[in-house]
Amino acid sequence: MVTHRNEFRVRTTVVVSASGGGTPGVWPACPELPELFAETRIRTCLDLLRTLETQGGIVARLIARSPYKAFRVLARDTETGGLAGYVEWVRSPGTGRWVQWDEPLTCCAHGCHQPAPTMLEAA
Repeated sequence: MVTHRNEFRVRTTVVVSASGGGTPGVWPACPELPELFAETRIRTCLDLLRTLETQGGIVARLIARSPYKAFRVLARDTETGGLAGYVEWVRSPGTGRWVQWDEPLTCCAHGCHQPAPTMLEAA
């Protein structure tokens, strides 16, 4: 388990895909949910992964009868606003139920713990 150098907090928001004639590629905020869905303390990579998976499941229940085709839970660092991770859910073509589309994507998978050295550090 990878532990972050410093504990940090993420704010999660939920965006949805258009249910029909919307602009392709545009994911507006989900109008059925609060703009700020949650704020969570992150200490390890597993914390971030579980936060995204758990909140995705909660959102799926809250908007079960909505007309949307897909939604994303976005986790942003509260201090920098940078994207720390996200997960996408889609409607199952067979059942119409929400299913998680793949593993959540997190900055942990891309080396956010050990940033590349700056030019000064490398010299």
